[in-house]
Amino acid sequence: MRFRERIKQEKQWELRLLNEERHVLEEEIHRLEQELLQTEASTAVEEGTICTAMELRFRGDYARVLARRIPDKRNSLAVLDKKLAAKRDELVEAMRSVKILEQLRRRLEEKFRHDLDLADQKLRDEIGLRKFIGPDKGQDLP
Repeated sequence: MRFRERIKQEKQWELRLLNEERHVLEEEIHRLEQELLQTEASTAVEEGTICTAMELRFRGDYARVLARRIPDKRNSLAVLDKKLAAKRDELVEAMRSVKILEQLRRRLEEKFRHDLDLADQKLRDEIGLRKFIGPDKGQDLP
């Protein structure tokens, strides 16, 4: 039981870590999207200003790099979502096994109590019979 409970706790910790990793990845994607929007906005706002060809090239390259990194991060997020789904399934299985063992323990305790009650009732019945059937009646009880 303790072993299964420990496995359940480990699965919960692993799932929590994966959820935190997912949250960090989502924040990074959001940050990259915001940075891409700001880069595109800064290029569009400065139409009246004079820029060198190198500056335009650097801005374009930077925007292109950001645009490439976003789908890569989304792919990483999709892979992480698959890991999360698998880890959730493992956690559900671990929780199920712990619950099964708890139910089994409860049933065994109930059976033990029932057996004790039967033995106690049998002893009380025997004591009750001894009052009515005594040695003077000629019958010996075991």
